Amino acid sequence: MSFLWHNTEKDHEFIGVDAAIDFSMRKRLAEVCKGFAPPAVLSEHFDERREKLKKIVSSHGDAGLHYVTFLDNYYLTSRFHNQQFQGQIKIALLCLLTMQGIPCIYYGSEQGLEGNGDNREYSRQALWGLQNAFSDTHVLYQYIRDIATRRSLEPALRYGRQYFRHCSEDRIKLGA
Repeated sequence: MSFLWHNTEKDHEFIGVDAAIDFSMRKRLAEVCKGFAPPAVLSEHFDERREKLKKIVSSHGDAGLHYVTFLDNYYLTSRFHNQQFQGQIKIALLCLLTMQGIPCIYYGSEQGLEGNGDNREYSRQALWGLQNAFSDTHVLYQYIRDIATRRSLEPALRYGRQYFRHCSEDRIKLGA
């Protein structure tokens, strides 16, 4: 995202791009949803973004109009989804579709594709030629449809500001 920070403000006008693919959010989202990092990592990412954008956008809610968030794309050597850990993809999709930003779902995610390897070509697993390809009865297709429907009905999920709230690990004491 460094290209968005350099020379983006001149005479108090926004100069640069209309939107940017948020690779750093993808990395953090994958780590958190797979259990390799605590949720605080996402909160810190948004705090850092809010601080950097103070002079560029009118509110951190406006930042959501400029960042494309994703789990998979054709630059990666592996997809997020893994059949052994079905819950992870659902958590990640829920986050993707309800967090600040413009969610982008790479083709095949709705069908549970999970290509990976030492080369980008493996993540570009093709749907055509598969039996029942492009199925609107696939569990992930329906899950995405349901969350996307909720998102379309709730303006705050599309345009709102995002705040993280601390919660208790032991259900008694509020953590720091």
